[in-house]
Amino acid sequence: MVLMPSSRRRRSTSNADLEMTSKLLDKLTPPEGKPVRYRPDDAPLAVLKSL
Repeated sequence: MVLMPSSRRRRSTSNADLEMTSKLLDKLTPPEGKPVRYRPDDAPLAVLKSL
């Protein structure tokens, strides 16, 4: 049994994780529509202003 140094083992695992993540992201389709920014109602803003 040949043991690799832990730094080499981590690097090969990281590369495999990056490749797998990249493949999964390529399969995803972007969401429909335009991104919308959250705008809180007056109640949450009043609580924050009172702090």
